[in-house]
Amino acid sequence: MNDKAKDQAPRVNDITAEDFNKWSTNPVTIAYRTFLNDFGDQLIRDHDERWLADQEENEGEARGRALTHKELVSLKFEHMLDFYISTKDEEPDGRETAE
Repeated sequence: MNDKAKDQAPRVNDITAEDFNKWSTNPVTIAYRTFLNDFGDQLIRDHDERWLADQEENEGEARGRALTHKELVSLKFEHMLDFYISTKDEEPDGRETAE
């Protein structure tokens, strides 16, 4: 990408899609995302074991933590762009804001 095109590319906190793609293919990023995915899987296994033993006290928290890890692993530049560029009348996921 030439300098002029890069200056006009959509940015999130001064990061372009090209910058994000370089980051996402970095070995440290790959290792971090692998850890997040594996940790999320472990949270699910731990929850399942507690649920089967009828010892799960806070299902919502366990589910939320596992889903957060999975969401972070699958983060794409477009997700950040949509979040920061969404209109004031929409939630970050595109739903209209309740009035």
